[in-house]
Amino acid sequence: MIVSNSSPLIIIGKINELDLLKALYKQITIPNEVYIEVVEIGKEKNEADAFLIEEAINDGWIKVENLNKKELENAKELHKRFRLSKGESEAIILAARHKNCTLILDDLEAREIAKARNMMLSDTLIIQLEALASGKTGYSDFKKVFEKIIEIMKPKSDKVFKILEEAEKWKKQD
Repeated sequence: MIVSNSSPLIIIGKINELDLLKALYKQITIPNEVYIEVVEIGKEKNEADAFLIEEAINDGWIKVENLNKKELENAKELHKRFRLSKGESEAIILAARHKNCTLILDDLEAREIAKARNMMLSDTLIIQLEALASGKTGYSDFKKVFEKIIEIMKPKSDKVFKILEEAEKWKKQD
């Protein structure tokens, strides 16, 4: 199972690569707060990615799952205590509910909290490497998409270099 926070969906939606997520994972689950951040607020701002993500929800491959009362309390506590966004907090709690779940998070502090809870993690940049390694994309497409993501995210250069170094191993297969 895959649970995602808002930013990976927004970034991948902005570069019109949601189909890659669908091809990689078949289904992604998001908590209600991520739905609000991505779709409701995005549509208010007339963001094209919000409409694309809403379409993916309507198509059923992105699923919105509500937290129960106790989980909502835990998410509120994470939000207050660590100053995470509500979406990040709910995504962490939702992922904790499911065994063998991978949580897609970009925020470093949220990732540290998830790591402390022994969660399996991915992020927007790693997704692209997973797509390359699994043969869902070729090296030249990987590079194009990766560059678009870097333009939006402005990640730390050491992480970019590590991912590009790993991607070089798959270049021969393109």
